[in-house]
Amino acid sequence: MKNILFLFLFCFLAISSSEPLRAQIGGDDFEMYGNSPKEKDKEKDKDKGKEKSKSSSKQKPAANTPPSNKTPAKTAAPDKNTTTAPAGSTRADSSSQQGKVLRLDLDGIVGKYVIDTVYVKAPRSKISFRDQENIKYYYRQAIQRVNEGDFKSAVDLLNKCLKKDPNNKDLLLLRGGAQAELQEFKKAKKDLQKAIKYDPTNPNINYNLAAVYMKLGDTKEASKNFSSAIKHKPDYLLAYQGRASCNVLNKRYDAALDDYNKVVDLNGFFAPAYRGRGIAKCKIGKYDEAIKDFNTNIGLEPNDGLAYFYRGLAYSAINEPYQACDDFLRAYQLNVLDAYKELKRMCDFQD
Repeated sequence: MKNILFLFLFCFLAISSSEPLRAQIGGDDFEMYGNSPKEKDKEKDKDKGKEKSKSSSKQKPAANTPPSNKTPAKTAAPDKNTTTAPAGSTRADSSSQQGKVLRLDLDGIVGKYVIDTVYVKAPRSKISFRDQENIKYYYRQAIQRVNEGDFKSAVDLLNKCLKKDPNNKDLLLLRGGAQAELQEFKKAKKDLQKAIKYDPTNPNINYNLAAVYMKLGDTKEASKNFSSAIKHKPDYLLAYQGRASCNVLNKRYDAALDDYNKVVDLNGFFAPAYRGRGIAKCKIGKYDEAIKDFNTNIGLEPNDGLAYFYRGLAYSAINEPYQACDDFLRAYQLNVLDAYKELKRMCDFQD
């Protein structure tokens, strides 16, 4: 009995003094869970010996073939512990709010209208969850600032977001529009050009970029982007209006009339289209038709001083000085400064 107890005690001490078992997830260590490190090494050596014997048996020289003295080069086995991390994805929250950005008023040719900015998906990037939430928060705040007309604060908020996610199209599009409102057109162009690289077919980015080109005086590039916006959104009213404006400025009056007609077909209550079409008709000598368009424009927007001013020019062209002077006076009352020159020139106006 004593011998049995002594044997039991000896086995217990031997087990307790041996190295503890460790499980390491991944590779051979995980498959050999439960073995001690020394036993794992033995098992690996056995496996290597089996693999060598298998490979040597497979590589026996064929009959009548002299054996080669060259030993085959060993190929490095892939590291089982090396894993490729999946690419994370993030995007700024695509708010249902439509930010009103970048109002244009190119001396009556383009007209006062508001770009209907649509926020597009951001490219994938690896950003922490905390940064993602911060971007969403500041992005929503920036949209609110834009809608309130506080474009400087909007740009400051978007700068913080773009430091964390510099390729986010939502952020670039919104900041580009806000910078354009601040008359920082070169900065706006840079942001919108970067955004369009990620989504060249997006009509809203194309439209915003075209509007910035217009402000910079590059009507050729503006016309290209307006056309691209129309190509990918055939009912894009504002893009037709913008391209028509480019055509007027480039003296392509027939093409301008086609675009203005399309705008009127899409929305017969869009007043700037009538004013723009009236200007194009004046350029080709159709003054009576132009006056009809200006009449429609004034009926839709009674306080549009530019419509009165251009109608006054049309009346002057057909030798109707009284109607012309009345229109110039009304335009001047509505803060159209060029009307004052016409009042002095042909109406003997006294302050």
